[in-house]
This record gives sequence, C-alpha cells and structure tokens, in this order.
Amino acid sequence: MASIAGVVVGIMICCVLRCSASPTSTGREYTRHTNEFCHGGDTLHESNVSQAVCQQLCDQLLCACYCSVDHDKPQGSCRIKNGSTTLARSAEGYIAFVPVGPPPPPSPSPSPPPTAWSQLWLRYDKLAEIPSPAIVQIVVSQPPTAVLGSAVAEAKRGLAGLQGLASPPALVVGEQPTGPCLLLRHSNVSRGRASDSVPGTFCLEAQTVAGQACTVVTADSNQGLLYGVFSFLERLRLAHQPLSIDDAPVCDGPALRLRMWDLWDNQDGSVERGYAGKSIFQWDKLPALFPRYTDYARLLASVGINYIVWNNVNACGNGNQNMLKSDYLKRLSPLMALFADWGIRSGFSPCFAAPIMVGGLKTADPLEPAVQQWWAAKAKEIYSLAPSFSLFLVKSDTEGAPGPAAYNRTELQGANMLGEALGQVHALCVWRSFTHPPGSMGLQPEFQYELYHPFNGKTRPNVVLQIKNGPYDFQIREPVHALFGRMDRTNVMLEVEATQEYTGQAKHLVNLVDQWKYYLDFKLNDAGSTLRDVVSGALYDYAFSGAAAVSNLGDDPSWTGHPLSAVNTFGFGRLAWAPSTPARDVVASWSQLTFGYTQNKTVVNTVTDLLHGSWLIYENYTSPMGIGFVCNGNHYDMDMPHREVTTNASATHVGYERGQRYGMLYNGSVGEALADPHRCPLELLLFFHNVNYNRTFSELGGVSLFDWLIQSHEQGAAQAAALVSRWDTLGDTKASGIDPAVFQAVRSRLVTGAADAATFAKSIINYFYKITNRRI
Repeated sequence: MASIAGVVVGIMICCVLRCSASPTSTGREYTRHTNEFCHGGDTLHESNVSQAVCQQLCDQLLCACYCSVDHDKPQGSCRIKNGSTTLARSAEGYIAFVPVGPPPPPSPSPSPPPTAWSQLWLRYDKLAEIPSPAIVQIVVSQPPTAVLGSAVAEAKRGLAGLQGLASPPALVVGEQPTGPCLLLRHSNVSRGRASDSVPGTFCLEAQTVAGQACTVVTADSNQGLLYGVFSFLERLRLAHQPLSIDDAPVCDGPALRLRMWDLWDNQDGSVERGYAGKSIFQWDKLPALFPRYTDYARLLASVGINYIVWNNVNACGNGNQNMLKSDYLKRLSPLMALFADWGIRSGFSPCFAAPIMVGGLKTADPLEPAVQQWWAAKAKEIYSLAPSFSLFLVKSDTEGAPGPAAYNRTELQGANMLGEALGQVHALCVWRSFTHPPGSMGLQPEFQYELYHPFNGKTRPNVVLQIKNGPYDFQIREPVHALFGRMDRTNVMLEVEATQEYTGQAKHLVNLVDQWKYYLDFKLNDAGSTLRDVVSGALYDYAFSGAAAVSNLGDDPSWTGHPLSAVNTFGFGRLAWAPSTPARDVVASWSQLTFGYTQNKTVVNTVTDLLHGSWLIYENYTSPMGIGFVCNGNHYDMDMPHREVTTNASATHVGYERGQRYGMLYNGSVGEALADPHRCPLELLLFFHNVNYNRTFSELGGVSLFDWLIQSHEQGAAQAAALVSRWDTLGDTKASGIDPAVFQAVRSRLVTGAADAATFAKSIINYFYKITNRRI
C-alpha cells in the first residue's frame, strides 16, 4: 500500500466506488459508512477492482464504499461523476481520488444538520480525561468488509472523537501493531450459558500484542466484533478507562435471537401511530442513500437490534402494496445492504392479497397452487436482490386487512403456506397474533386465546407467532398475554410499542422501559418462569424467539418527537439483549451516554429520576388498577363513556369480570390468584374483576375503591406538574451542559403533558362522580 498511501496522504474526500466483487458475483451491493471526515459528491464507476481492494481503498481514504458488479460496462471502464476529481492508479492496481480543487459542496440531503443530539446516545465528545496511552491503531486480521468494515468505521469515529484526535487511528491489517491498539480478532468465545448459541457473543480483554498495549475484542463472527466495538466505546465513555492488563475478560452476548424493529412507515411518507414527524426514509428517492440512514443503522446496531421490518403492517394501502414489485425491490436493495453492513437483516410486511395486487392473479387463496408458487418465487426474488432478506411479518383478517378468511381458510393455513414459501430461502414467517372479536371488545382476551392457542404444535418450524404484550392493544398496563405461558410447541416472540400510541403520543413523558420490564418479569407458572424465559427460549425449546418493538423514530430533528423518548428506543434494544437488566440501570446508562457521560452527575441523576417514575405517573392520571381503555378514538384524549364496553363501569361497580374465564388460562397458582378478586394484584384488579366502589383496601390505607380512583388521578396530575419543576432545576444550561434548544424542547413537552394530565384527570374524576350519582 506504499504507493497508494503516497497518492492519498492528507486527502479526506468522500467517494462512492463501484467495483467487481468477483466475476461470478450476483451483483449484490455493499454500502459503507460515510464518516464525519469526508466531503460529499464524488462518484466513480469501476468494474476491474476486487471487493477487498475497494474496501482497503475506502479505509485509506476515510470514505464510503459502494461495491457491486456492473456487468453493463466493459472491464476497466469508469465514469467520474464530479469533475473536480481525477483518477489515479497505483502500481498495485488500486484506485484513488485526487482533488484538483477545493472539495465540492455537500449534496442536498433530507437529513437535518448535525448536532450533538443528532447522534442521540452515540455522542463521541472528547473525554475530560483521555485514557493513556491513546489508541493510535485499529488492527484486523483481514481487509475489513461489510459488517467488519462497519466495526472498523465505528471504532475510528469513536476513538477519534473521544481521544480528541485530528484524524482517526490508522488501520493495520495483520496482528503486528506498532503502537497502542484496538485489535479485532476472530476466535470462538463462550459465556458458558445456553444463550451462547445466539450469534453475537464477544469478549473484551487487555493484552500485550507484539509488544504493544492493546484492547482485544474477540468474537466468532463479524457481528460479534461490531457489538464488541460498541461495548468498548461505551465503556470508555462511562468508565473513562479501558480494561487493565490485570482485569479478567469481559464477555457479553444477546439473550434473544430475534431483536426486531418494526417500522409502521408508509410509502407515502406518513408513519402510522408516529409522533416524530414523517418517515426518515425518502422512499421516492431510492436508491439514493443519505447520511441519516447510516446513523439510523448505527443507533439500532449499537443496542443489538438485528432485524428491521421496512413497512407498516397495514400493508395494503398508502403505497405499501408496491414494495413487493420487482422495480421497487431493486431500488430498495441498496438500503437493505446498508443495514446489513451493520448486522441488521431485513423483513417486509406483505399484503396478503399481493398475489392479486402485485402478481395479477385472480385469487390469494393460500391453498391454491398458483398462489403458493407466486409467494415462493417472490421470496426467491427478494433474496436474490438482498441476501439479508429474512422474514415476512404478516397482519391478516383484522382491522380491514385481507387474509385467509376471505377464502374460508384459517390463519394457521395462511401462516403455514407462507412458511413453506419462505423456507426455501431460509426465511421466517412471523404471524401477528392479533385480532378483534366479532362481538363485544370486552371479550377480546378470551377470543384471542381461543383463536391462536390451537396453533400450538401445528405450525411449520419457521413460523413464529408475534404476540402483543397483553391481550388488548398496548395499554398503559395489561396482564401478560396468557398465550405466552401455553405455547410450548410453536415459536413465539413478544411485540411492544416504542411509539407512544396509548401512552401520551410523545407529548407526555413516559419511560416504557419500566413497563416492559414489568412484563418481562411477569411470572407465568408455579416454577417462577417469566415472560423473559419464554422469549429467550429458556423455558421452551424454540428454534426462533425474541421481541419486536414498533418504531418511535421519525424525521424530527430529535428523532423521537419528545427528546427524552429516545430512552425507549435505547431501552428496547437493551432489554432485548439482556432482559434481566434492571430497568433503572438501562435508564441510567441512557442518561449518562446522552447527557455527557458521568461528567455531570446532577444532570444524569435528575434525568434518570424523571424518567424512572414517569410510567406510573401516566398510569395514575389515566388508567390505574388495570381499568384498560379510557381514551377516545384518537387514542389520546380521555373519553370514559365511549369505553364502557371495556371498563364495564356502572353506578355501583367498575371493572370487567373475567377472572374465572381468562384468569384461569394462566398456569397453576398464578391463574388462581388472578381469578380471585381478593388475591389478584391491585394493579390488575379491574382488568380481571368487577368491583364495588365501596370496597376498601387495607393495602391502600383503608380507602375505598372510589376514593382511591379519585386520589390516584389527582395525584398523577400533580406529579406531572412536578416533572416541569424538577426539569427546571437544570435550566442553567451553561452549568448543566444541556443544549439550550434541547432544554426548551423538553420543557415544552413537559408543560404540555402537565396541562393535558390535569385535563385528563378532571375528565375521569367528573365521569366517576357522575356515573355514581355522587356530588363533587
């Protein structure tokens, strides 16, 4: 590389290079990170350079690579998009860009200007105390491509920022460092537990390598090395010191196999139940890729998310049905390749009627051979364009979505048909186990159980049932769905919402990490097995299991609408990685990484305290004790009369009596307690039982149910107002280090949340006084 180095010394120019991976390549595209040291605007098409060389050049130039076969150009031809660069070829046959003038201005981009907040918890501000010795080299055993290339890019970015370097550490291929280094090594690793079979395990250890002090990241896969790099950079930010040579190796790895991020983005740019603007992804501009797409992938990868579903589960409208068209898939494939380079595999939510809407068939009957052949061919087509394609996520026969019922077939038949088609490319059919009863919504828990429990043991090995955390619809608190304790022979995974559909729509501060931890720790049997044991595969011998979250990200500069709602994005990934982690630890880590590491403990502690109690505060002023639905059709404003079919409120009682019917579907003494109105946990009492307002509770100080409902809503509104006062203690932004714009954005949301909390509480309090004929 001596000659190429001579050409590119001092050059920091962003390029996009297309080069031949091999003469027999399928034409797949690989996209590398464009880092902060690059300028934009230069594109070269070249078909006579190997993929490995392309990536080596990228690392030398600090630029982004874009490698694929280009069969429509003769060998050796090239095209330079921007005239301000010339082409130079070294003696070894490599290619480099040499600027002949000032770098071109950046291309127009939909991404917001970079700010500290634009990186959320991946800020790499210079450390107040830089570890000594500084890491000056990144060492790998082979030229970094794809996921390993992303690991190297992140290490360069992070170490340059944290150490205050003018340029990132040098890349060394081969384990012969000449200075302190970060070494990425392939080797078998194990933590000695069952979840070691889940890919991604890594170890961190301080070693002396070729006489140099190095931190060694060891993993048996490139994905594990990527996770190890993120972990190492986080350790530097939180502990301010790398590992010591005397420290034992630190090993970690994911507990859940499927850690999935479900977009409800529509192809018209809207986001269903999205509260952070429009879709980040400019679907109409594909195959163009923008820097914020890379940041999106980095953020997800940094918390271990390894699957993404690209479109709304309501897949038959808003342009979503077009995603399975061949021309669209070709335009989308570079975006899928970009995410694959960060260890994130791709899935789609297909319209069940796609054989008709896209394929031109006259039927979508799952037992019709032509339909089965169409789905199999479509799966093979997607896989040929994007080998990271891994699953379909299907919503059918509910809320207007077409499904097998139109042909007098069952959902089980539909799921198994798609499973067979997808199995030919080793992909999964994730079947969303959610529907409404034809009669009263009050019967929904029992109806869902009776519909989906017969799937147990009858699905194909690559079919996974995606079950919502509770039997209703992402309410502020529900019991864990009874199906989780009863599906021992069919793969299942958990579905939660990071978006705040029923939890304040990003106007209210609601830390959902606490909610999810409540669900994950929910006991399902007398042996003490919990939901986390189910979704990790520890309780039942699932081939596939895990968790999915509905995305809360949008094109708002804050990413999440309410700046503090990013804790839910971060927190989902952390709990999917390690579901036994205490919720407060997750929140504290996010607060430290987001608000300046450990340099200002007052800020970190204040933010952590605000977040950690916010779920219960929202529950207090909306739906305490498991009342359930209390909102109107917009899923935000309170409307108790509209929801009496589920609250079952009357002049004397409130709550739905389903203890014997639904409660006893839980195993052993768990079900017996839920079915007993005097043993049922208070936080779920009104979900399972119809209770007289005059009943008193010793655990609540002897107050009656009616008085407690009034006090809860009053207290919740007061607590929401107190959040504003607590945040205002950080108002001296020079002292706190909080960006003034971020401070004001958070404060504005807290003020709105407090005002609406008072309105919500008053509405519900007035309702209870009116329905019980009591005077305020």
